[in-house]
Amino acid sequence: MVMVKFCVESFGNKVEEVAKFCKLCEDLGYDAFYYGDGPWNYLLDCFSTLSYLSSLTSRIRLGPALSNLFKGYREPIALAKASSTLDNLSKGRFDLRVGCGANYPKIKEWWLAYGYDYPNSRERVEMLEEGLKIIKNLFLKDRFSFKGKYFSVLNANLGPKCYQRHIPIIVACMGKKMLKIASKYADMAEISFLRVHEIRKKIELLNSRLPISLEIDVFIHRDREEALKEAKDYFLRNYLPQDYFDRNLVGNPEDCLTKLLRYMDAGISQFTLVFNQRNLDEAVKLFSEKVVSVVKK
Repeated sequence: MVMVKFCVESFGNKVEEVAKFCKLCEDLGYDAFYYGDGPWNYLLDCFSTLSYLSSLTSRIRLGPALSNLFKGYREPIALAKASSTLDNLSKGRFDLRVGCGANYPKIKEWWLAYGYDYPNSRERVEMLEEGLKIIKNLFLKDRFSFKGKYFSVLNANLGPKCYQRHIPIIVACMGKKMLKIASKYADMAEISFLRVHEIRKKIELLNSRLPISLEIDVFIHRDREEALKEAKDYFLRNYLPQDYFDRNLVGNPEDCLTKLLRYMDAGISQFTLVFNQRNLDEAVKLFSEKVVSVVKK
C-alpha cells in the first residue's frame, strides 16, 4: 500500500494532559502531533506548548493545528522566527501549518473578544499570500526584501536558520483561490471534512502534484453503536450539518478502515485526525491498532 501518514490534532488547556497525550501518540507510532493555535481560553499558547513538547519527544513531528496568518496576530516575521526556533529545538521535526481563517457566523466576535480585528475574507487571503511569500523566501534565502500591501521586509535575514533544509509548509485550503496559493507556496495542501467525490473535485481544481492531507473527525469504538451514539451527542452539542456522519470516520474499526481506504483511493496521502471522544487514550490506541497498523502493514 501507499505510505500514508497519520497525524493527530489536539486541543485543551491543561499542560500535563496535552503532554501525556502527545507522548502516547508518539509511542503508538503516529507521524505527527499538531496542537491548536489561538487566543481562546480552551488553549495554551501554541508555540510555547510545542517548545515544551519538543523536549519530551524524539521522533514525532510537531506543529500548530493551524496558525491563522493575518495582520495583528501571526504576522510573517514572527511566525518564521518561531518556526525556525522550534525546528532547531526539535532537531528538524517541525511542520508549519497555516491558513487564512474560517467564515463561521460568530468568528469575528470570537476574535474581537480578545482584542483582534478579524479582516474580511478577501483581505485574509491576500495577507496569507503575502505572508507565505515572505516566510518561504526567509526559509530558503540568506536575505529577502519585499514590499506588499500588508507586509514588508527589507533585506531581512532569518536566524536561526531552519534545522531542516526547508520547513514543510502545509496550507489549509478549500476555495479556488486558496488552492491556487497552496499550489504556489505549500509542500502539502490540507482540505477538511469532505466526502470522497468532493475530494476528487478539489484535487482536480488543485491541478498539481502537491500531496493532499485530509482533516477529519474520528469516533471509533469496538461497538459500532457506541461510536454512533458518541458522535451523535457531539453532533447535537455543536449544531453540525446534517451530513456530518458522511464527512467523517464514525463506527467500529472495520467501518473506519473501509472508509479510509476510499479516501486513499481518491488521492489522500495524509490524515489529520481529530478525536473528539471522551476517552481519547482508548480511541487513539484502537485506531492505531486496528486501522493504522493495517494500512502501514
